[in-house]
Amino acid sequence: MEAVQTVFKLPPQGPADHGKLTVVLDIDETLVHTSRGSRTTDALQSFEITVFEQRFTVFKRPGLDEFLERAASKYELIAFTAGLEEYSRAVLKAIDPENLIFRHCLFRQHCAELYPNTVVKDLRIINRCPTKTVLVDNTLTNFLLQPENGVPITSFFDDSKDSALNVLLEFLTSIDSAGDVRNPIKETFQLPRLLQRHVLEFIPRMTEAS
Repeated sequence: MEAVQTVFKLPPQGPADHGKLTVVLDIDETLVHTSRGSRTTDALQSFEITVFEQRFTVFKRPGLDEFLERAASKYELIAFTAGLEEYSRAVLKAIDPENLIFRHCLFRQHCAELYPNTVVKDLRIINRCPTKTVLVDNTLTNFLLQPENGVPITSFFDDSKDSALNVLLEFLTSIDSAGDVRNPIKETFQLPRLLQRHVLEFIPRMTEAS
């Protein structure tokens, strides 16, 4: 499956990250969950942001700070969201205030268009070796173009007992030394087979909408 290809690509991996696994992380429902207005809960860490003169409460997935600190010490981390840049930058500024975690940040305008008003994430824009690149996302359709690099994660909303980031870190550790990470990813998740069925349902709906 091909998408509209963009001419924009990230610069090559820097010397400090040379040879590291590149982990591309989605934001919404993967790292955080955002709710309109002000909310408080003792069960989850949260912060507030104001975007477009609207107040939002952003809840951190349990273990987020520790996960980002440990992952950034071992891997090259890149944020890639289909969210609007203004909102997403506000979230990233709160979780990475000193710009020590993410090497690059990509937003909705960097996504590829499959059909009108339908965007997905094309890892060719990352400009990294496919054998050492993974995309972590809670949305299945974002794996359509490179399913062999996709690491699915359950959607996070308000579960204070969520442990998905701990599981993710364990998985990344297990594949870090693989010559080609696509092999253990395919063996673990079987995404090409899963997406084949998903595409049969996805394509007709998008064709009708266009």
